[in-house]
Amino acid sequence: MNRYLSLFITAFVPSALVFSGCTVGVKVLVDAPNVEYPVSQTSNFYYGDQLVLADEYEVLDTFEFTFSRLGTSGIVDLDARVDLSDQLNMIIKEHDGDAITGLTVSVHNPPFTNGLLWFVKTVALTATLVSTTVTIIEPQRLPAMIAVGSAAVYVFTPAKATIKVEGSVVKLLE
Repeated sequence: MNRYLSLFITAFVPSALVFSGCTVGVKVLVDAPNVEYPVSQTSNFYYGDQLVLADEYEVLDTFEFTFSRLGTSGIVDLDARVDLSDQLNMIIKEHDGDAITGLTVSVHNPPFTNGLLWFVKTVALTATLVSTTVTIIEPQRLPAMIAVGSAAVYVFTPAKATIKVEGSVVKLLE
């Protein structure tokens, strides 16, 4: 058992040093392909084929909503896709607006949550390295199962992203 402890320490210290600057992350694709109204990140937008400038509409209201997504990134990338079409259509209809201007989408990775998940991922990698080494040196069923299980935890440990969407609903002036 003492030999396993020394193997764990030998694998853990270098792993901790190598991975201490790393983190977990998630890729999130945010789009709105089915919005029925013009949506712009600027103060201008096209209504039909005509450019509408800021002095040609009034701002009815501003909006903001936040949501979170989980996903994995690393050896296996599982992207989180979010379609905002229905939400944006509903916001415009609720205000009897004609468009959205100043749309911004920002992403925040919660440091505590992702830090905890990074720790889990680091421990899983260390357990994989140690168990694999033990299995190679002295083939046994238990270390092999630990290696496979720890590798699966490492590969599929998720991360969290918090996405914030903001903008203004506008109405064309008559």
